[in-house]
Formats: sequence, C-alpha cells, structure tokens
Amino acid sequence: MSTNPDSSLPFGVYETPITTRIRERMNETLSKHPAAGFGIGRSSDEEAHGRYTSAVSQHIGSLLERRLYGLKSPEDRVALINNIALLLGEDEGIDSEELLYAVYSSGLADPPLLPDVSLTKSALFTNAQGESSLTSEIEREIKTADSVDLLCAFIKNSGISVLDRQLEYLRDNKIPFRLLTSTYCGASDAAALKRLVEKYQADVKICYEHKSTRLHAKAWLFRRKSGFDTAFIGSSNLSRSALVDGWEWNVRGSNTATPEVIDKFIKTFNSYWHDSHFKTFDPIRDMERLEQSLRVAKGGEASGTLRQLELSGLEVTPYPYQEEMLEALRSEREVKDRHRNLLIAATGTGKTVVAALDYRNLCEHWKRRPRLLFVAHRKEILQQARRTFQEVLKDADFGELLVDGVEPRRWDYVFASVQSLSASRLQKLNTAHFDVVVIDEFHHAQAPTYRALLDHFQPLELLGLTATPERGDGENVQKYFDYRVAHELRLWDALRLQLLVPMHYYGIADGTDLSSLTWSRGRKDYNSRELSEFYIKAGEKRTRFIINELNRRV
Repeated sequence: MSTNPDSSLPFGVYETPITTRIRERMNETLSKHPAAGFGIGRSSDEEAHGRYTSAVSQHIGSLLERRLYGLKSPEDRVALINNIALLLGEDEGIDSEELLYAVYSSGLADPPLLPDVSLTKSALFTNAQGESSLTSEIEREIKTADSVDLLCAFIKNSGISVLDRQLEYLRDNKIPFRLLTSTYCGASDAAALKRLVEKYQADVKICYEHKSTRLHAKAWLFRRKSGFDTAFIGSSNLSRSALVDGWEWNVRGSNTATPEVIDKFIKTFNSYWHDSHFKTFDPIRDMERLEQSLRVAKGGEASGTLRQLELSGLEVTPYPYQEEMLEALRSEREVKDRHRNLLIAATGTGKTVVAALDYRNLCEHWKRRPRLLFVAHRKEILQQARRTFQEVLKDADFGELLVDGVEPRRWDYVFASVQSLSASRLQKLNTAHFDVVVIDEFHHAQAPTYRALLDHFQPLELLGLTATPERGDGENVQKYFDYRVAHELRLWDALRLQLLVPMHYYGIADGTDLSSLTWSRGRKDYNSRELSEFYIKAGEKRTRFIINELNRRV
C-alpha cells in the first residue's frame, strides 16, 4: 500500500461510498494524521438510505460511463449494458446505440429542433461570449414544450419584444402559458402585462401586495408529456438586458438530471398559482388597480392599510388575510347565529378597514344602512376611522363625530370617543338606538366608561377590535363574547406573513435590586412613592448605563 502523502484524504466533508480505494486513502490519512477522525453514516434510516443510494448510483454511473467510453465496439457497449440489466433483474435491455429524439406529427417536414443542452443534463448559462444565449435556448425549449410556466419578478416591454416570436408560437399552437408576478418594487411595465394577456393570450396572476410579497424569483418551467421536463432558474427577469447581454446566471435543470428540483418547482409553482394572494389579471377590469399598485410600490404614492388616500370612487378591496377575517365574521353570524364577535388582529394589519368592509357587507345583506356607533379613545383614531368608512362606502358625508365638544345632528352614524359617552348622554339614547356597535381597542373594556356603554346598548351586532386581548390584571375581555374569538391574526402571524416590519428585542439587566421596596399583594404592585424615590437615587449612574446600552445596540 502506498504511503504517498498526496494519497491521503484532505480534511473536509464528503458524501461518497467507501470503495476499496477510499478505504486505502483513509488508512493513509491515519498514517499521516494519527488523531484524524472519520464521520461515517450507515444506511439505517430513510434519510441516510436516500443519501447512500444517491451516492452509490452516481458512483456506479461514473464507472459505467468511463467503461463505455473505453469500449471501441458498439456491439461490446450494447452487450455490456444488457448484461448489467440482466444482472439487476431487469429485462429491458437496448437494441442498438440509438436515441429516440422525437415523436411528431407526420404533417411536419422535420422533427422539432432539440435544445443545445441535452434533456438529460443540467447546465449553467452566463450570457458569455461564445456560448448559447439564454434567448435562443428558451426559444428551443418553448418549441418542444407542451406547457410553459414562468415565475418572474419584473416584466418589461423590452423582454416581451425579445421573445415576441416565441410567445406568438405558444399562442398560435395553443400551448398553455402561465405567468406569476407581483408589483414588488414597481419595476414591471403595466403595458407589458396587458400585452401578454391581450396579444399572447397568457394566463397571468399578480400579487398586488408589494410589502408582504417580495417576489424576486426568475424561473421558467417547460413541461413535456414525454416526461422530459426542464427548467431555468436564475437571475434573468423578462427584460432585454437580462435575456440578451446582461451578466446574468441561469441554471438549467432537467427531470432526468435533477428530478428533485423539477418536482419541487412544479409543486411550489402550483401552490402559488392557487394561493389567494395571486389574483387573475384582466386588463379591462384590473388595469387601473395594477398601475396604482405599481406607483405605490415605486414610492410614487404613500400607502397604508387603506388603498386610497383621497375619496376617489375606486373600490376598496381587502387583502387576502382580511378576506379571511370577513369570511369568519360572516360565518359566525349566518352559520352559527352569533352576533357578538371579537376580532383579534395585530396593529398595522387594517382592523378598521375590515370593520368598514364588514359594515358594507351588512348594508348589502340587510338592504339598508344600519345605524352605527364606532367607539375609540382618541380623536385622531375616530377621524381616521370615519375617513375609512367614507372610502369603503364611497360617501364623503358618511358619519358624524362625537368628541371634544363636537356633537352629531342626526345621530345615525356616530364616531364617538368613549369619554364623550357619559352616563347622562347614555340615558338620552335608547338601548336599541344603534344596530351596529364597533368598539376599537376592546382590551380597555374593563374600564368603567367602556363597561357602562356595553351594559347600556343592545345592538343587533357588536364587533370588538383589539390587537392585544391579554390584560395585565388578568381579566379576560373574551367574556363579553362567550369566550370566543371570531378570527385571530396575532403579531407573530403577521410577521410570518411579512405584513409587518420584523423586530429585534434586547433584554438588558441593569443590576437593580428592588427587594427592599414594599410590595402590595392586593394591588400586585410596588408602592409608587418608594419606587419613584428609589429610581431618583439610582439617578445618573443607571441613566448613563441605559444610554450606553442603547447606543451600543443602535
């Protein structure tokens, strides 16, 4: 056995079967590095067995390929392959050294032109000089495909123009072409998406949620009834520079070389296609919405939970997660006959918009506008809420304020501060005066002012809104709703859905010892005077510590 130091195995990770030669090199490694260790996995569980099978298959494949290249006679190569098939218990050998390239209609003069890269291999395209361009390869892929799927972040007119003939081929031959995109960054051309639908008859779905759906993928999938599916996954958007001369990298995979990749592509694309976040694009119906969403995403307009900032007459439509809230409320009332409902939704997810849309649904269901009371604790919230309802109902005169001395005249649709609903005012209003009562920040319901109005009014529908139903005093506000929640979208759910900016928390111990202070078991709190004096004495040292820690994190 050779003791050549070059024959030892370099330190690092491996995933190779232990062949005779590998065993020799392991021994040589030990002779050179006596303290060396070897990580060896045995084919005992499903994952390990899968890794082992894959590694051995590749090893045998490389041995066979090397051997076939070494045989000069075609007859010898055919015989070797058939002998191996028999050894494996397979009766499907080969007749000759021939490949089936196509099965095609006799009406065609020639068989379709295959892509440059073999359908059984993977490849990397970099748009480098001297190699096939991505455009020419996509053209050949398209003309041999039975359906085409494209997931692409940015769709530009220049890219559509480059692929004009290929897209016309799909249309003229009735080959299904599906496209998924979004309005992320506002980089797409609305006219290009319109052109894809109207000229090339593509099926296009768009996600308009530019904040929550940061779609940045670029990938083509070419399905074939023969089973030889292929895909391009890389950096090229649908633009001229990306397809022709940009420094773009795209990996081409195939169902033969990378079956796991193709299978995951198909499943993931289909899951997106059926996801409610992606909406079918109809240029006649949706062009205005698309153009506005692109402007907002580009920064041309301010955006928020409400889609229009001015009373514009445009339809206010819910996001998919808001549609789930509305459907939950509808189900509680119409299916379960429950008319006191609590909606828990994280701050920033548009609870007020949902309340306004829910009220609009009630108007449609009842064939009239029910009398409304919307309660909040701040004037600014009430003003914003009234504006939201005005937008949703397309009525700039809807609603009156009851706050800071301002009183309603008609008392049909009132946006009131809880402080304004004093006991004397409540006595002047009939308990059934309002058909619908919406209370914002319902976790305050235990306060005497909220309890008074909850005890007084008997609406047909009560809707509570809150982001944080849990109270520090342990009281459960869900008791007003028979301990039920109509729908729940917690902070962690909103972060997972990318509806909110992620947060980082830092808990910093300042070494403060409060054990010498008086603790009140009844109030479950410290004596406030003692606590104040204690922190005043801690003074400058503690303040300096907090500022230093804050600066360090920032």
